[in-house]
This record gives sequence, C-alpha cells and structure tokens, in this order.
Amino acid sequence: MGVVVLDGETEEPIEGAEVSRVVFDEGSPPDVWEPMTTGADGRVLFAGLGKGEWHGLVDVRRAGYAPQRNPVSFSRTEEPVYYGTWLAKGRQLRGRVVDVEGRPMEGVWVRVEHFEWPGSHYWAWWYTTDADGKFSAVLDIDARAEINLKKDGFDTTVYYVSEKQQECALVMRPGKGWAWEYLP
Repeated sequence: MGVVVLDGETEEPIEGAEVSRVVFDEGSPPDVWEPMTTGADGRVLFAGLGKGEWHGLVDVRRAGYAPQRNPVSFSRTEEPVYYGTWLAKGRQLRGRVVDVEGRPMEGVWVRVEHFEWPGSHYWAWWYTTDADGKFSAVLDIDARAEINLKKDGFDTTVYYVSEKQQECALVMRPGKGWAWEYLP
C-alpha cells in the first residue's frame, strides 16, 4: 500500500511531504509506523504489509499546506496500490501561551482541532510550546479551530479561533479543572 500526495489546486505531485500511518488490525493494538517522505513523484510505498485487510489512518504534512488525516481501508495485494490524497494550501496560526502573570509557559501541550462547525471535527494535531511559550500550526485557509491547552498544575483551557485568525495570545490559570475562553 502506498500514498501519492498531490497539490489540491494544480494536482501536481508534492515532493517532501511527511506521510505516516496507524494500522488497526482486528484484535491487536494500533501499530504506528515511522513517517516517510514523498519523492519527486509525490509517492511513498509502505512495505511489509503482507496479504489481507488493512484499516487505519494516514497522516500527511508538508510546510505551507494544511495537514490531512484520512481513514483508509485496503485489501493487501501482491502489487502496490496507491491511495491518493490532495493537500490544500494552509494558513499559519501562531500562538503564545502565558500564565496569569504574563510569563511564557514552556512545555504546554497544545491540541489544535480543525472543524467546520462546532461538533463536526475533522482532525486534531498536537504541538508543544517552546521556551518563549510559542507554538505554530497550519490550518485550512478558512477553517475555525478549537485549541486545548494542557499542563500539569494548570486548568485545561479551551479556546476557539476564527476562520481568518492568524495569531492568538492564550492564558493558563493554576488549577486542575476545565476553563472555556472564546476568542474574537
């Protein structure tokens, strides 16, 4: 089984995309495979699957494009079968996480969940803040997103960002519960 990654506008192959997958075989825990990088033809081939059914997720990332997570099912065959995925140009979302006194928070788990409308989630990606409390994510051009912040000793906080927002300043409060914030 393989993946061919194409530009959503031009349908040209995308070289240098990172492709990873999670295999769900009935009766066993998920098997996470190391990421592979597409060649000039936009393809990667996952070897060693053997014959039978394969169910799982394929994650595709490339700088400048919104990441994709796709559920896939294949019958394993002798000949390689390529699953096509199209990446759309993305918009950069930059954020900074601080505590209530304005100090940058390093090591915060930032979960960015893309959705079209509340409750209709497509995928979620995890990031970690750096020493300056900063993180960066790529979203679909017109996507809203839910941002979850998690760190031991602080309330898990949820923020919502708009379709056009490119920067956000986020605050975490000491505690152990949930807090909800809506950004303009």
